[in-house]
Amino acid sequence: MTGEEIVSLIRDAVDVAVAEKSSPVQAKDKKLLHGKKELARALSVSVSTVSRWLAGPSATLTPPAVIRAGKVLLFDYDLVLEQLKDCEELRWNKRKSTS
Repeated sequence: MTGEEIVSLIRDAVDVAVAEKSSPVQAKDKKLLHGKKELARALSVSVSTVSRWLAGPSATLTPPAVIRAGKVLLFDYDLVLEQLKDCEELRWNKRKSTS
């Protein structure tokens, strides 16, 4: 089985799990991104920034926005945006740079 097939199976499993907990319309609207590089590209940040957001006990990005399956990382794009919006540290840095 190739890596792409594994990712496809994981995405299908996540879609089914989400569909069971929410309406079918919400499940179809989920945008899942595979890996740090894809998330970094979508947010126009570096891969090291995404790694920093995932690191340590005070990580900015946490489940359910981050889905870990072994070495595979999937990101729910909408939940990632919510978590980043709520992050005090990012708001502080933005205020600091604008003053």
